[in-house]
Amino acid sequence: MKKRLIRLLLLILVLAMIAIGVWGVAFLRQGDSHSIGSSFLSEVRRYRVYLPAGYNPSVKYPIVYSLDGEKWRHGAIFAANGRMLARLGLASDVIIVAIDSEGHRTRDFSPVRGAEAFTNFLRRELIPAIEREYSASRTRIISGHSYGGLYSLYALAEHPGLFSHHFALTPSVFHSEQIIDRLDAHLKCGNARASLYLFSGLELREDYGNGVDRLEVILRNSTAPGLVWRDAYFALPHSLSMLAGQLGALTTLAN
Repeated sequence: MKKRLIRLLLLILVLAMIAIGVWGVAFLRQGDSHSIGSSFLSEVRRYRVYLPAGYNPSVKYPIVYSLDGEKWRHGAIFAANGRMLARLGLASDVIIVAIDSEGHRTRDFSPVRGAEAFTNFLRRELIPAIEREYSASRTRIISGHSYGGLYSLYALAEHPGLFSHHFALTPSVFHSEQIIDRLDAHLKCGNARASLYLFSGLELREDYGNGVDRLEVILRNSTAPGLVWRDAYFALPHSLSMLAGQLGALTTLAN
């Protein structure tokens, strides 16, 4: 019995490795590396652009701005999964712009520290550069995980209209819980025009779950006619939860 179990586990492992290999060959690509000097951040920021399969300059594509882009989970893997979903007809083709955090994520994504300067960098420097260079539609998405998810909520609450879609993947709202109140106040104004995808994973820390639960109550009670939101859960640990979250979020984009 023990030997059979070991053989079964080995077979599953081999099949999983083959599947990952096929996925990598079919969809994993290296992005185009760029950098841009920022007067708002007083530094050079690096980013990578991942184009969809068969990129056609005459076609307008949604642009996903992915935070923590130096990590493969938010750059190359995110883009590969996007290509896979598009090939399967489950999501639109998108351009993914993976923005390096340069070690400043807790500064740039924090509503009480550097989020305003980072927003100015996006609005006035990076986004115009991307939209000059690539064929962009009016669908502009911000995607972030953990601290990046907090920034996605900040952008919705404090800079409505900058992005049409917000992917907040296991957002660490406990770092700045006032953002929930700010979002609540914004929704009560009744002028929200955006889409929010809120994802949570298997968190060992209660403060993650408590913040998300409070946010969900506000969203359920909101009567803002222009807000479209969805929530989802998958039992993955915090460091991997964005993988399932990104897949689910991309499928919310209209084909």
